[in-house]
Amino acid sequence: MLFSNNVSSLLSNLWSDLNIDPSDTILIHSNIRPIIRYCLKNNINITPSEILDSLLLYMNPDGNLIFPTFNFDVIKEGYFSLEDTQSKMGLLSETARLHIDSKRSQHPVYSFSSFGRISNELLSLTNFTSYGSDSPFQ
Repeated sequence: MLFSNNVSSLLSNLWSDLNIDPSDTILIHSNIRPIIRYCLKNNINITPSEILDSLLLYMNPDGNLIFPTFNFDVIKEGYFSLEDTQSKMGLLSETARLHIDSKRSQHPVYSFSSFGRISNELLSLTNFTSYGSDSPFQ
């Protein structure tokens, strides 16, 4: 929340223009280059942390943000850590994973970082399949 009112207003308007309702549950699997270009066209430099913070500010207490934090290297390395295994799904996803308020689900390959009330539900899953009825995809 260290960004200016111009950045906050610009991004809040963008989320609204994209028809994001602040109480929605949103799975964000993104390429942030278009958002960065959009901000640069408006003479604003922005970081992935500012994009994430702006989304967190935009959402209300009923809203949820979910980011895939998948890491396929886990299969060959044989190691997974909720705290240390990086997301291979892009810079915004990794920024979300590292955020102090983020909660990460436990699947070693198909984990998700989340914000909001849905976090407890995702954390309680003990899914053994990647896409089955016991997974966040269900």
